[in-house]
Amino acid sequence: MKPVRVGWQIIATIFLPTGLYAFKRISKLGYGTLLYIVTFMYAVATGTISVIFFNELGDLVWFIAISDYIIPFLIPMLFIAKWSRQWNESLAKPTFKDVLPTN
Repeated sequence: MKPVRVGWQIIATIFLPTGLYAFKRISKLGYGTLLYIVTFMYAVATGTISVIFFNELGDLVWFIAISDYIIPFLIPMLFIAKWSRQWNESLAKPTFKDVLPTN
């Protein structure tokens, strides 16, 4: 178990395969997969709403369209940054094995 560079972890989340590998490196592959699925479902749902109600939503449709592209990238980046920092902090703390005296 080695510390990870938070900046590289954030960059890795731009693409799905490297993002999943970044989550795997900090033992959060299940959560990372769930994040990608939820953000993809969000993008599909809001994209569908904006297409169906294009005329009724007016200027709000542009906000929804922009958020369709930003949110699926932003959410995994925020979580990978948070969890990578926690991962690095947990590695810095001494464990019971480190505290035991060696003979």
